[in-house]
Amino acid sequence: MQQVTGVMDLTGRIARVAGPASAGLLLAVLPETGLYAVDAATFAVSAAALGYLARHWAVRAEGQRASLAGPARAPLPKALPLLRADPRVAAAIAVHGAGLLVSALPAIAMPVLLTTRLHTGAGGYGLVLAVSGLGALVGNPLAGNLRLGRRFPQAYFAAWAANGVALAAMGLAGSLAVVMVFAFLTGLVTPVAAVCLRTHLSSRFSGPERLRLVTTDQTVIRAAGTAGMLTLPALAAASPAVAFAAAGLAMAGIAGVALVASARLPGPADATVAAGAALADAAVAGQ
Repeated sequence: MQQVTGVMDLTGRIARVAGPASAGLLLAVLPETGLYAVDAATFAVSAAALGYLARHWAVRAEGQRASLAGPARAPLPKALPLLRADPRVAAAIAVHGAGLLVSALPAIAMPVLLTTRLHTGAGGYGLVLAVSGLGALVGNPLAGNLRLGRRFPQAYFAAWAANGVALAAMGLAGSLAVVMVFAFLTGLVTPVAAVCLRTHLSSRFSGPERLRLVTTDQTVIRAAGTAGMLTLPALAAASPAVAFAAAGLAMAGIAGVALVASARLPGPADATVAAGAALADAAVAGQ
């Protein structure tokens, strides 16, 4: 489960690196309007791929579920009881939201930081993005093979704490080289956090529970990311360096508190039942 999750995460990170690179190459032979037309066409390709999967696999998967569960479909569980039953997952989703809120800062203010503090132009920003992407590509194979499922949630919280420390260090860095080192570190630990949480949700919970928790996690991080986009630019406008340092230390503090508290958080009471349901899901997937 963890290795498959790692492969899926890797394809997304390759796309994030290959996409901007291919856009740069296309701009050498196409006008900007042509590039937007190509970009629009990629959405049509994605829609066609999803339609193919829906037609060829949905009926088969539904039949396999029916053979195990019978004709009756269980109602989708509520999120709050699931989070109450497993405080570690609730804490992980909360830290994930805090991380995505803080991550809005480098997405918006990194060019401003490089320009005002280090007097670096678009070339420096491109190097920082490239190094961060390289770190993610290096970190993904590690995340896929480190047995993170046995270290949840400690590995998850530690990765976000390291991300916060690196973010604060970038705000205080005195040279582009130092910023690149810590950008590489943020890229390195990001797939560890992503694969760790997804592996835990995929292996620990049955299908309906997993669907509800993944949906809850996505709702939290999208709301947090939007809140970050709306609030953090004002903080960065006053002083980008202070904004990076404050946001990074806040993230490290939140994740650090969660890391210390995770040792005292109780595990779910229905672990045996959920493990059995997860094995049933795995049997369906393997048929």
